[in-house]
Amino acid sequence: MILKAALFIGAAFFLLVLLIWGSRSEYVRIADIYIEGNKITSEKKIREVIQMNMAGTYAWFFPHDNIFLYPKRRIKRDVLNTFSRIYDAKVRFVDLTSIVVAVKERKIYALWCDDVLPKRERNLSVPCYFVDDSGFVFAEAPRFSMNVYFEFYGRLNAPFVNEAPAGAERGDLIGTSFLTPYEFGRVLMFKNLLESIDLETYKFFVREDGEYEIFLKGKSAMETAGGKIVFSPKQELEKILYDLKLAIDTKFPEGGSQDITQGLEYIDLRFSNKVLFKFTP
Repeated sequence: MILKAALFIGAAFFLLVLLIWGSRSEYVRIADIYIEGNKITSEKKIREVIQMNMAGTYAWFFPHDNIFLYPKRRIKRDVLNTFSRIYDAKVRFVDLTSIVVAVKERKIYALWCDDVLPKRERNLSVPCYFVDDSGFVFAEAPRFSMNVYFEFYGRLNAPFVNEAPAGAERGDLIGTSFLTPYEFGRVLMFKNLLESIDLETYKFFVREDGEYEIFLKGKSAMETAGGKIVFSPKQELEKILYDLKLAIDTKFPEGGSQDITQGLEYIDLRFSNKVLFKFTP
C-alpha cells in the first residue's frame, strides 16, 4: 500500500515537472504579436498592453506567454479599457509561437464641444471631443475651423444622458457618452429626416430643461444663420416631421423649404398639431 502511494506521488511529481518543463519550451511560447485594424491608435502602445498581460507566471511555474495558457480574455479587456478609440478586439491563434490581435477603431461622426451653447461662434480655444455614431466620447479633437463636423452641446448629465458625473473635469470626459445610444440614434434619425426635406443642420443642443434644439444652415452666404427647430425628446419624430413639412408647404407654397431659413429665428414643434414660426421683423 505504501509502495503504491509512493509510486503515485512519484508519477504525479514527474508529470508536474514534465508539464512545467514543456510549458517553458520556446516552441510553445508566444514570441510574435501581430496587430491589425489600428489606423490611429499606436501599435507600440497596444503591444505594450498585451505584453504586460503575458509577463510573469501562474503559480510561479507556468508562464503567461504559453500559447495554451495566455490570458486571452484579459488581453481583450485591457485593450478595450486602455484605448477609448477601440470598440472591439479579437485575439486569435496563428501558430504555436504567434497570436494576432485584431482591433476595430471608432469612426468620427461628430463633435461634443461644451455643456453651454455659445451665443455666437464657437470659441476655438475651448477643446471639443470626437464622438462616434452612438454618442460615445473617445478622443479630444484638434482645434480646427467651424463646420468641419456636426457639433453637439449640452451637459453630459442632462436628462437621458449617462456615465459622466456632474462636475466632471473636461479631461475626464473621454470614455463617457453624450446621450444614451437610443436617444442619440433618435437625434441622428431626426437630423436625416430634416435633410430629406432639404433642411441642412449643423449643431444640436440639449437645454437645461431637457428640450432639444437643432440648428439649421442658412441658404445665403451666412450658412450658419438659418434659425433653429425646438422639439421634445418624447415626441414621435415622424409625426412632427410630417407636421413640419405640411406647415412649410402651406406657409411657403411657391418656394417650399428653400425659403424657410430667410430671417428665421425658430420653429417650435412641441405643440400638438401645431407648428409655430418666428421670424425677425
